[in-house]
Amino acid sequence: MTATASSLGPKTWTASGPVVGDSYAQGASIQVDYALGDHTITSITAYRQFDAHGASDGDMTAVNYIDSNGGANKTDWFTQELRLTSPIGQHFDYVAGLYYYNSTASSLIRQRGNLNWIVPASQGQVIPIVPGASLNTVFENSTYNDVDSTSFAVFGQGTWHATPRLDIIVGARSTWDDAELDYRRALTPGTMPIPGSVPLQFKQSVDAHNLSWRASARYSLAQDMMAYATISRGYKGPGFSGLSAASATADQRVQPEIPTSYELGLKTAFLDRRLVANLALYSTTVKDFQAQVSDLSSPTYSTRITNAGEIKTKGVEFNLIARPTAELTITAGGAYTDGHYVDFNGVQCYFGQPKVSQGGPCTTPPANPTSPDGFFNAGGLSLAGVAEWVYGTTVTYQRDVGAGLHMAGQVNWNWQSDVNFAPSGDPGTIQKAYGLLGARIAVSSQDARWTLALLGSNLLDERFAAMIAPSPSTALNPGGYVQFFSPDSVRRFSVSLSTRF
Repeated sequence: MTATASSLGPKTWTASGPVVGDSYAQGASIQVDYALGDHTITSITAYRQFDAHGASDGDMTAVNYIDSNGGANKTDWFTQELRLTSPIGQHFDYVAGLYYYNSTASSLIRQRGNLNWIVPASQGQVIPIVPGASLNTVFENSTYNDVDSTSFAVFGQGTWHATPRLDIIVGARSTWDDAELDYRRALTPGTMPIPGSVPLQFKQSVDAHNLSWRASARYSLAQDMMAYATISRGYKGPGFSGLSAASATADQRVQPEIPTSYELGLKTAFLDRRLVANLALYSTTVKDFQAQVSDLSSPTYSTRITNAGEIKTKGVEFNLIARPTAELTITAGGAYTDGHYVDFNGVQCYFGQPKVSQGGPCTTPPANPTSPDGFFNAGGLSLAGVAEWVYGTTVTYQRDVGAGLHMAGQVNWNWQSDVNFAPSGDPGTIQKAYGLLGARIAVSSQDARWTLALLGSNLLDERFAAMIAPSPSTALNPGGYVQFFSPDSVRRFSVSLSTRF
């Protein structure tokens, strides 16, 4: 992880605070299938728990600003599904059921630091961020979020085999969601609060009812060729912004997100199914898009999750599977995506983006007209974090080698075009196009009771960022950025041994 000040020349700072973290997940599920005549009743009960602890340097610089920003979170999930499935092969078949979901999530975010050290732009002069605070004064506050969510749904889908070639599929789901938030922000005894933060405590609730649906038709053009068309209305439930609230009257509720999708596709097979080719065209519009934006009601810069507006995506996807011989398989796939924001207000301007008075799009927050930060509507810009082009291919060769052994070798290549991680179109947050080469060689028993494999990923040792973002503090790192790298951004080798009983 690095922080780079592009406006001050090629310079890199190392964060002064530690980056630590650990997580633990566990869960279990039970599925019971019961034959009721020709029908099947299925019950699926599941429980899962996730715990995580972590902290990082809040300002991402060597300046002793906020050196600890993090905390802990714990989430418990319980789900119960009960469904009835009709026999297959009749003129009409269907599945119907009930679904229950409950989650309890608790999180703690603690920020701590000394807020009166040297600002890089001051040429070495000590500038107290909080006037009058003595040197090494500790600032700290903690934010607690407890969210209890419950969801109940009734769903069903039926397939009418209208003719030997034509199937009509219709499905729907009625969902009731209810969630409650208990929000608290407290000061730590013996410390001062982070500037702009005040003690808060409030509760909020949000509920929603939605009917999502899907309608599709598929037609067999030939024995190994099928075309289909689908229209669907989806649903992403309500929730709360888990980030800091500006005041006790801040509305942390996030309303449901509603996508509407259209898709046309063709699925084919040739040469006795030794060549399979599929193609799909799609278009999706998402209304009440849930996203992170600048909180314009806050006198200090902060962000929150809210319903930001509308987005549209359209594109094409394809995949090929070729089996020239019984031992050799070649797969290839790719996608083109054209995605953009239709309406996305509250996007933070990137460093140096001109204000309205300078002929640019940026406006200062109404709650703080003198703020150096600005915002604008990103309507028309490309979606953040989405590559326009992606493709990949895999070649697998396997055969029995005698002595009861089976060997398999595989080589894969995946490539993607440039990605901009910022909805503002910030030119400093672009990850250039890159490709990753991987390989696997394995030996196993012919009955697959055991398998020993050697795997290599990113064999060309291609460096790429999993995320690039502007510096969280313009004053400390003007024009700077922070980058986060994943383990996949370095060459890795591993050995695996699996057994089956």
